[in-house]
Amino acid sequence: MSSIKSQSVTRALAELTVDRAHTFPTEVLALARDCLIDGFGNMLAGSAQPVGAQVREFARACGGVPESPVLGSSLRTSGPIAAFCHGTFHRALDFDNCWLPLDHPVAASHAALLSLAMASGRAVPGRELLEALVVGMETQARLRIASDLATHKAGAKGRGIFGTLAATAACCRLLGLSAQQTEMAFGISAGRAGGVDNSGTMSNPADSGLAARNGIESAMLARAGFTARAGIIEAASGFLQYLGDDADLESIVARFARPWRLAELGVAFKKYPCQYPTHWGVDAVLAALGGRVLPPDEIESLELAITVTPGHSSFNERSLDAVQPNSGLAGKFNVAYTAVVALLHGTVRIEDFSDEAVRSADIASALGKTRISLLPAITRFEDMRAQARITLRNGVILSGSMSRPHGIWGDPLTADELAAKFRDCASPALAPDEAEALRARLLTIGQDADVRSLAPLLVPQRSSA
Repeated sequence: MSSIKSQSVTRALAELTVDRAHTFPTEVLALARDCLIDGFGNMLAGSAQPVGAQVREFARACGGVPESPVLGSSLRTSGPIAAFCHGTFHRALDFDNCWLPLDHPVAASHAALLSLAMASGRAVPGRELLEALVVGMETQARLRIASDLATHKAGAKGRGIFGTLAATAACCRLLGLSAQQTEMAFGISAGRAGGVDNSGTMSNPADSGLAARNGIESAMLARAGFTARAGIIEAASGFLQYLGDDADLESIVARFARPWRLAELGVAFKKYPCQYPTHWGVDAVLAALGGRVLPPDEIESLELAITVTPGHSSFNERSLDAVQPNSGLAGKFNVAYTAVVALLHGTVRIEDFSDEAVRSADIASALGKTRISLLPAITRFEDMRAQARITLRNGVILSGSMSRPHGIWGDPLTADELAAKFRDCASPALAPDEAEALRARLLTIGQDADVRSLAPLLVPQRSSA
């Protein structure tokens, strides 16, 4: 176990969270803005999914002070309930960005900040929102990096664990809490952190919704004087049980903002609305196709060899079976299904993950011709790779491989590609002109005097209740 003495890590992290002396480089704020825009797109798309309708009905049943709009609808509710909706929307498609260690760093903090800002009762400058998002993401990164991966080995999901404290940090900063209040907020939220593997179900994205809600509530309670255990992060019976006994606690503080994780690594913006490791198989198939469009009856077989992601509980041998998924959500986590979609359609789209789509006769036929195998084991996610071999009925063999999908850190999506993704995601909830108006405002959000003025742009004219 780390030698850090009681209370020092949690208090030091609290002080770093609210420190107004931080420098936020232009490139870090620009990337945070892009994360925000991508996140708004994901939330709009998620709001139109079945899980979006479910959480909207839940929010309506909860009632609450109508202070925060629920994205993509005319519904208004309390900040915490709106945060639950927005966090769930954000991850509904598994289209949101990620980084290393493999995690989703934006959803919980973004959802919490949006809902808190709308319900704040004061002007919230866009710059403050961006800085709070960076701090939330940094908190999630440093906690996740410090962990010994015990949580993922045990099947727990990091976004419900680390994302909860990240959203708490982001909200504490936006509310202007003191370091002492922020330490209490960490103690409150640590008692709410958690998450197990619910991949392929509605409960999977709800982890981020709960993390966002818990982040707002923990910060609000701490502001009101609610108490919790000090030093919760390093406490053996506290948050350390999630970090693991071999956690590098010193690094949480020593590496915070030195540099910012966004500058150190960047993020991967997803091209396809499915679990990130499946993108290697998809792109290997597309590389083999080389732009060809193959009629299904010309395909004899598809062989895909892929590495299994180390330490990732939901991407393992059970996700490699070439069987028809039982739902569209389950299809997002199925290597064979996503590869077959790429084979038949030449891409992977949002509409490929409806329950109807996974039951397609062409899909069933192609899955019957597909074989998935494992490449030699790897120890680092960065070493993932996939190899595809497509055999046609005329004997022609098409081969392709992938080791670094476009969109990954170091090879980001272009501005035009990100814009196209936003439009695609926004289209189920907003008319094209509404989506463009929102995106135009978000591009300059850092100069916005009050982000609450975005509220009318979040509600479509053809609003769904």
